Amino acid sequence: MIAGVVGWGTNVVAVQMLFHPVEFVGIRPYLGWQGIIPNAAHRMGRYIAILIATRLVNVKELLASLDAETMIPSVRPGLWELADSILDTAVQDFAAPLWNGLDEKARTQVRNTVRAEVEKLAAAALDDLKDEAHEVIDIAAAIEQAILKDRSILNRLFLTAGSREFRFIRISGLYFGFLFGLLQMAVWVIFPKWWTLPLAGVLVGYVTNWLAMKMIFEPKTPQKFGPFEFHGLFHKRQNEVAAGFSTTVSATMLTPVNVVGQLSSGRGRETIQGIFQRRVGEAMDTYGKHPVGGVMLQQAGRSRISSIIERQMEVRLTQEGGILWSFVEKTLNVADSMTEKLRGLEPEAFEGVLRPAFQQDEWKLILVGAVLGGIAGWLQAVYVFGHALG
Repeated sequence: MIAGVVGWGTNVVAVQMLFHPVEFVGIRPYLGWQGIIPNAAHRMGRYIAILIATRLVNVKELLASLDAETMIPSVRPGLWELADSILDTAVQDFAAPLWNGLDEKARTQVRNTVRAEVEKLAAAALDDLKDEAHEVIDIAAAIEQAILKDRSILNRLFLTAGSREFRFIRISGLYFGFLFGLLQMAVWVIFPKWWTLPLAGVLVGYVTNWLAMKMIFEPKTPQKFGPFEFHGLFHKRQNEVAAGFSTTVSATMLTPVNVVGQLSSGRGRETIQGIFQRRVGEAMDTYGKHPVGGVMLQQAGRSRISSIIERQMEVRLTQEGGILWSFVEKTLNVADSMTEKLRGLEPEAFEGVLRPAFQQDEWKLILVGAVLGGIAGWLQAVYVFGHALG
C-alpha cells in the first residue's frame, strides 16, 4: 500500500512539475525550477508553429472560398466612419468655404459618394489581399509570438489535448506502485534489509513514470494479445484529441489580435500599404470625375488628400473590428478544418502533434519520479528502522 501511495505521489508531483510554475522561481540558472513545458516554450513553440503551418493550416486553401464582397456588410459601419472621417478632415483642412456653401442635399450626395468609394476601395483591396495573403500571413510567426508572449498558452494546449493522458499518469502510479509493492513485500520476506526500502522507492518512482509514458503513446495501432487489446491512450483518443487541440489553437494562438499584429509589421505591413496606396490612387481618379469632388481635389491638392486617406486608413486598418480584423477573423476560422486534418493523420504523424515537443524532456519526469520515490523510501526506512539506524 505504501508503494502504491509513493507511485501515485511521485506521478502527481511529476505532472505538476511539467506545467508549474510558469515563470522561473529561485535563483538562476540552477537554483530553482520552472515548469518543463513553460521553460521550453521557445523550442516547443517553434515546433508546434511549424507543424501547424505546414501540416494543419493552409492559408491559400482557406482564402479560396472567401468573397470580399460578402465581407463588406459586416464592416460597413467602420467603413462609413472611416469615410466620414476622411471627408471631414479634408473639408476642414482644405475646403471649408466650399463645403459651407453647399446645401444639405449636396453635402449628403458628396458624403454618400465618399462612402461608396471607400466601400469599393475596401472590396478591391481585400481582393488584392486575398491574392497575396498566403505570402504575407505568417501563421508560424503568429503562433510562436503568441506562445512566447504568454507561456501559459502551452500549458492550456497540452492540458486540453492530453487531459485524460495526464490523469492516467497520476492514477496509474497508484496501481503500478501497488503491484511493485507486492513484489517488494515478497523480496522483503526473503531479504529484510533496511536499504531495500529506498532502493524500492527509486524503482517504483522510476518505473511507474516510465510505464505511464509508454502506455500513453504505445502501441500506435491496436495490438491484440489473446482476449486483450492494447492501444496507446493518446492514439485511441485521436478524434477527441484533435478537436481539443484545434479549438485551443484557434482560441489562443490564431486570433485576430495575434495575426493582425503580425501583419502590421515587416513584410506584411509593406504589402498592405502598397495595396491600399494603389487602390487609393484609383479611387482618387474616380472621385476626381465627380463635379464637387473634382473641384475639392483641385483646391486641396490630390497628394494631400491621398495622404489624409492613407493616414486615416492606416490608423483604422488594424483596430479591433476593422477591415483587417474582420478579414483575419473570417479567414482563420480554422478549428473545424484543423480537426478534420488531425483526425486523418496516420498514427506516426499524429503522435508527432505533441510528443516530440516535450519528448526531449521526458527523462526529467522519469528522473523526478525516481528521486521522489527514493526520498519516500528513505523516510519509510527511517520510520521502520530509525532505532536501529540511530
